[in-house]
Amino acid sequence: MMAKGGVYRIKGDKNPLTGVKTFYNVVDWYANTPLAQRKEELVTWELYVKGDNGYRSTGIKKRGVNHFTFGPNAHKFSYKVEGYLHAAEGKEPMAIFVQPQKNEKVKAVEKDILGVSLTYYDGSKITKALNYMDRLKAVAKCQGLEGLKVVFTLWEDDEDKDGHNTKNQYITKSPEMKVDSKGYARWNFTLFNTYINLANKREDEKKKHEYYVTAEYNGKLRASRNTNVNNPEYTLPSPKPKQNSPKTSTNPSSPNNQADPKGYVTKIELYDKDLKKITTRPQFGDIIQLLIEAKNVGGLNYTLKLWEHDYAGKNDLLYNKVHTFKNDKNVVNVRQSVSIRLVDEFRKIGEIGNDAKNPDSGEYSTGNYQEIFAEVIFEKVSAESSVINVALNTEPKKQNNGKAPAIAQKEKPSSESCVCEKNSLVWGDKIGCKERLKVIEVSKNLGVDPNWLMTVIALETAETFSPSIDNGVGYVGLIQFGKDASKDLGVTQNALVKMNFIEQMKYVQKFLEKNKTKYKTLTDLYLGVLYPSASGHGAEREYIVLDGNAYRSNPLFFKEKGEWEYATKLNKKGKKIKYKKAVDPNGKTYVWEIALVAQEIYTKGLDVKEKEFLCEQSVSPISKIPKSGDCLDTWDSNTNSKISKLHPKIRCAVKNFINEVESEMGIKLRVIQGLRTYAEQNALYAQGRTKKGAVVTRAKGGQSNHNFGVAIDVAEIKNGTIDWKEQEKVLPKIAPIGKKWGFSWGGDWKSIIDKPHFEMTFGKSLSELRKEYEKNGNDHTKISL
Repeated sequence: MMAKGGVYRIKGDKNPLTGVKTFYNVVDWYANTPLAQRKEELVTWELYVKGDNGYRSTGIKKRGVNHFTFGPNAHKFSYKVEGYLHAAEGKEPMAIFVQPQKNEKVKAVEKDILGVSLTYYDGSKITKALNYMDRLKAVAKCQGLEGLKVVFTLWEDDEDKDGHNTKNQYITKSPEMKVDSKGYARWNFTLFNTYINLANKREDEKKKHEYYVTAEYNGKLRASRNTNVNNPEYTLPSPKPKQNSPKTSTNPSSPNNQADPKGYVTKIELYDKDLKKITTRPQFGDIIQLLIEAKNVGGLNYTLKLWEHDYAGKNDLLYNKVHTFKNDKNVVNVRQSVSIRLVDEFRKIGEIGNDAKNPDSGEYSTGNYQEIFAEVIFEKVSAESSVINVALNTEPKKQNNGKAPAIAQKEKPSSESCVCEKNSLVWGDKIGCKERLKVIEVSKNLGVDPNWLMTVIALETAETFSPSIDNGVGYVGLIQFGKDASKDLGVTQNALVKMNFIEQMKYVQKFLEKNKTKYKTLTDLYLGVLYPSASGHGAEREYIVLDGNAYRSNPLFFKEKGEWEYATKLNKKGKKIKYKKAVDPNGKTYVWEIALVAQEIYTKGLDVKEKEFLCEQSVSPISKIPKSGDCLDTWDSNTNSKISKLHPKIRCAVKNFINEVESEMGIKLRVIQGLRTYAEQNALYAQGRTKKGAVVTRAKGGQSNHNFGVAIDVAEIKNGTIDWKEQEKVLPKIAPIGKKWGFSWGGDWKSIIDKPHFEMTFGKSLSELRKEYEKNGNDHTKISL
């Protein structure tokens, strides 16, 4: 039996005063503790609080930091302080039972908000007029509110006098924001385009809007200074086509048919959808083709503009977007077509002009067609298409998907570009490039912005992006599939949680497809998951989404002032917990509240975009490992034993990895985890859930690559022990050698970073490995890699 080592006795104040830093020290060690380990900087100090079922950890655990400061209400509770090297023993003398005393000498500080400042998101000063979609930060300096919460509100100032006035236009408000230990509360937000209509609501469309922020705690309120925001709906002089640009029109005899005087664009013509000459006037709803031929323009960007021609007034801009000429270095003459759907919106603009509030005096009044022409501009080169006439006295054609885009290009992205960097999304850092590409693919099929879908998944998975997440009340996966919904999709919940991200996205698409014509806003898409019957009402602020029990069960959407209060209840384990209770049990959840929650998560996701990118050639899985290497046993018999139980195809790679790290860097690695059975995996999953201890994994049996012998966890061994603090520096250093031998490193993962983890799956998904494992009688050595 191994003799005990570690902390034997500690000392310190058993009745510390609240608000005073209190120190604890080791006074005795177990006799068999090595001298090298008898150092207080190696001791972990942990604080426990007494509950109904004994002492439980507060989560405050500090290595080498031997002091605690008990808060103002700590005298109401009993605590235990323990110091240990390896594991807590839970008893005296290596622990001290503590009863803090209220510090009567501490002078009460009046609770107040001293001021509010408004800056750019990065903290830089606002020195010019802002624009919509700018990201801002409001900071409230507070006194005596540390640990408490304040609420920020954004207002648009349309009253005459300076300062806050409740008659000003309310825009939105923050969730409750916690005041930090230094007295500051912060709120990051975006000036969304949806605020424009609110700001214009009670006054003329000024060139600039004035915004300010208030911070409030228990009736005490302070306001920031006003800041100007450019109003995008302010009427500027109408855009005009360039004078010398080549053009093509729907009307063959129109003056808008003009060749490129510089000769770069050799041809620009409008054709029907089959690239045949237009012989009859197209109808609104038809597809036309714009054909462009040009010299030496491969890879260059160009701006495509579509105009409605007015003979007496100003031409109206229908479409304005940047495209790219196909990039083929071997081709001098580039020929490219772009499909354009003549959507009904074009007809409306042609009738009243670009400004609905100030109709163009030159618009036709009795004509039965509109003349449309196209213009192409790139660098200093421009061209315009011929004119076509579009019949007015017909209904727009209805599209099969109900939401066809106005423009559908036929060009393919350049293979020279970094495919992952091109597809950066909100929350993108949570998943890999292949997963982001899958989100984009599904979003395209649904006709929605992929950033919307990423936001919805963040909301539904508590920002984990885990396909195996279970909310504990019957819903699982990326969009929280219920039992009945899963059945309707031809799959079980148990099967869903065993899928990887890409596999489960198939069912995300399948679930959302039935309402895809309704997804006109981010809110509509979120409602498509949350409450499908309300999808399509995302632009109706006062539309009622939830009432009754559904309302009371979703405090996330309690966004009205005074709508909720804190109450307590017993959870399933009989423990008293605090929750948000509706003040009015008959209250309602409105669309604007759900939209606000979705916008908050979207904004938060802007900070979680992918920052480092793997290019297209790096996305495919490793299929081979280096053939060199001696495949010799490592320095460590424990490691050799674990390697012998791994899948045969990766055993030599593990040995060569361990041996090269030792020979090249002098670091002795040990495999601390290798093959793990389903039963062992389930026991690990139960920790922190149905068993004591902290949560260490989200994977059940069959959901970890360890279960199939293709993954290892490693750590450096020094003096026979593992210094986990030191591993943070060591593991990134040895990772390149692991990758050289064909392993993927858990330190590169986006959702849950696992630096000790290395795996080699040869491109096989978890479900593929699991299927082969179970097909071969649960023998991992027979999995084909």
